[in-house]
Amino acid sequence: MQTKAQESNLPLKEYKFTFRLDNRATLSTRYFLAYDARDALHIFSQTMVKILFKSSVSQGQESILIKEIMVKYDPTSSGNREVSPPEISSSEELLPALKKQMDEFDQRFELIKLEEYNRWAKKWYSLKIPLEEVFENK
Repeated sequence: MQTKAQESNLPLKEYKFTFRLDNRATLSTRYFLAYDARDALHIFSQTMVKILFKSSVSQGQESILIKEIMVKYDPTSSGNREVSPPEISSSEELLPALKKQMDEFDQRFELIKLEEYNRWAKKWYSLKIPLEEVFENK
């Protein structure tokens, strides 16, 4: 994983998330700038938790929900972000409530498409969900 100093040398990319909330007929779109798709997905997850649960979850619950959403759409992310000991103990105590909130999230939210903008081609490219690990050729 790169440090913040190394990341600052990388160009920001634009990502577009197309999704549906509460089984509405119309689709919603959100745009984010990030260094890679995983960072964009993390920012998007934070935004969706805040939109869907507003102030009904504590900060500890919020971080655990974001982590669960990340694992759902990016199975390799479970090792990327560490969970602190207070979060682990609170997750064991709040497991039924968190499961209920994840079920509510799954019922109310559907990710339709994730796209990355290629500024050279001036074109949007769809990314596969869940995200897959990309290995550079050596």
